Amino acid sequence: MALTAAGIGYEYSAGTEFRQRALADVSFSVEPGQLVLVIGSTGSGKSTLLRMLAGLLEPSDGTLAIDETPLVPASARGAIGLVFQDAESQLFAETVLDDVSFGPRNLGVDADAIPDVARDALLAVGLDPVCYEARSPFGLSGGEARRVAIAGVLAMGPRYLLLDEPTAGLDAMGRRAVREVVSRARRDAGVVVVSHSAEEFLGEADTVIMLSGGHVVFCGPAREAMDDLSLFERAGLEAPDVLQVLQGARDRGLAIDEFTLDPEAAAAALRRAGAWSS
Repeated sequence: MALTAAGIGYEYSAGTEFRQRALADVSFSVEPGQLVLVIGSTGSGKSTLLRMLAGLLEPSDGTLAIDETPLVPASARGAIGLVFQDAESQLFAETVLDDVSFGPRNLGVDADAIPDVARDALLAVGLDPVCYEARSPFGLSGGEARRVAIAGVLAMGPRYLLLDEPTAGLDAMGRRAVREVVSRARRDAGVVVVSHSAEEFLGEADTVIMLSGGHVVFCGPAREAMDDLSLFERAGLEAPDVLQVLQGARDRGLAIDEFTLDPEAAAAALRRAGAWSS
């Protein structure tokens, strides 16, 4: 099983004098249990790619398939879950439980089972239903609201979860909570995360796609992206600070055996290379 893109691209206002190429020749796949990170600056085509993967936009060229079946809105329904960048705008019900229950109810899940499905989804994002289910979603913190929005998508049991800038605008605690949610979600689903920053998810990703101006700068294993910081520059991105420190040490002739985003592991690598004595 996989969500697969083969040479997909998109052109806005196609066939008119205002046509604009937003994305070209993107190919990759994500299987349940995998995390694909899509990074790029504003206007690089990240959100356009995500909307095509969700079945909201039809590719101008190339093909999309879900589990070897052509991806159309009907095949995406229930199988692909999309959490928008402003996830809080997806919340609308009077209570958290009602909000999370909307998706499975819309999919025709047995009415008697829906409350338990919704509560399980809240637990999956680290929110205790006893404390949260009766609360108004509009009285939550930014991080809590983001997790409730994700719970509403998880309650539909998608095989593929798409997240657009899931940690944007959150404080450190909220970002950590959302990262933990994504880590748990990938146990059962294939996950695609779109971000303008590599730091949050690069260390957990299986595959990285770097976009610039609608074109693919890099598509491959995350480890390769971490080992070649010139890719970030080509994509108009800032490499994570930890990787820059390790690259600087390697440029000075120190034998850095492996790049990592873990500060403690990076410090250990620097010590092994003789950057400083313990």
